[in-house]
Amino acid sequence: MLWGNRNWGPYLNDALREAEEKGYRQLIAVATSAYSSYSSCRQYREDFADALEDTRLQGVVRIDKVRQFFDHPGFVTPFIEGTRDGIRDVIAHFEAEGAPVDLATDVEILFSTHSIPSSDASRSGPAERGFDEDGAYAAQHLAVAEVVMHEVTKELGIDQDVPWQLVYQSRSGPPSMPWLEPDVNDAIGELPRRAAEPS
Repeated sequence: MLWGNRNWGPYLNDALREAEEKGYRQLIAVATSAYSSYSSCRQYREDFADALEDTRLQGVVRIDKVRQFFDHPGFVTPFIEGTRDGIRDVIAHFEAEGAPVDLATDVEILFSTHSIPSSDASRSGPAERGFDEDGAYAAQHLAVAEVVMHEVTKELGIDQDVPWQLVYQSRSGPPSMPWLEPDVNDAIGELPRRAAEPS
C-alpha cells in the first residue's frame, strides 16, 4: 500500500516515485471522499494525471480510481449503528427520568456533512441522471440518511417517523458565494423554536 495526498505530504508524486521503485505498474487509488463532487472525484483524476506527467511515468504506471463508495454497506453500517445507539441512549435517558419519550417531537437527527459551493454541487454527478439543483453530492447524502433512518427505525421497532434533516458544515469562501445549506449551526439554533411550535 502506498499513501499519496493532494494537499499534504507525502504527495502523489512521492507515492508514484515509490511505486516505480517497487516495480508497481498498476495502482488502484482509493480517494477518502465517499460522495460525488468535483473535488472528491474528477479533481483526483486530474491530480493523478498531473502526478504521472510530473514524474514522467505516463505509460509506465497506470492508476485506476475506485468508484465513490457512499452506498457501500461497510461505509453505511457504522452510521446505522451510531444512530441506533444514540436513539437508544435518548430513550434510556427519558426512561431513567420517568418521562415518556415521543420520538416524533422530542428528537431530531441531524446528518452533517461538508458543505460545498452550490455551483459545484449542481455539477456533481452525471446530468442525465436527473439530479436536482444540488446534484449527486446532496442526493447521495440524502439517500444514505434515508437508508440509515429506515434501518434504525426497523431495528428498534419504532412505528413513528423520527424527524431528521441533512445539514452542512465547514463553509468557507467569500460570503457572496452560495454554499449548500442549511448550516449546522443555523439548524441547531432553530431546534428550540421548532420544538416550541404546536404540532
